[in-house]
Amino acid sequence: MSDQGKAYTAFIEAELKAERDRRVHFDSRGALLVTTSASLVSLLAAVVAFFRVGTTYTFPRDALPALVVALGAFSMAAAAGILAGWNRPYSVADVPTLNKLLDERWDRDDEVRARNNVGYMQVRTVNSLRRANSWKGRWVLCGLVAQLVALLALGLVVYLMLYHSTGA
Repeated sequence: MSDQGKAYTAFIEAELKAERDRRVHFDSRGALLVTTSASLVSLLAAVVAFFRVGTTYTFPRDALPALVVALGAFSMAAAAGILAGWNRPYSVADVPTLNKLLDERWDRDDEVRARNNVGYMQVRTVNSLRRANSWKGRWVLCGLVAQLVALLALGLVVYLMLYHSTGA
């Protein structure tokens, strides 16, 4: 039994696992973006409804642009989260290739050759997963930036509401 290629095989398998873990991470971050942004948009809608019904407090007109920015940015963050969670295709060994390994290669290839063939298939999967994960990562980053913009705008809305409520 030869040890040739075992170190490479272990490294490639670790890279494949890391990319699959990264995919799960980006999917969960995307879902979190959707959840938090949608919740905050709902909360903002409830606050606006509260001020429109049964209160003498009037919403400051100069806070309206910041409120619109906050709503838009939270909506963009949720959309980015949805896109980050979008399943991107990636390459895996297809069933005919797997059957070929069993039917044609099983008895012919020695252990080193088999390890090499599997390594090539895994590297192809790693490469395509990295491309898909980079796409997901860009959308997560866009969503986080949109949430930051939304929170800053919302902070401005709160400041202006407090400023106007003190009669300044």
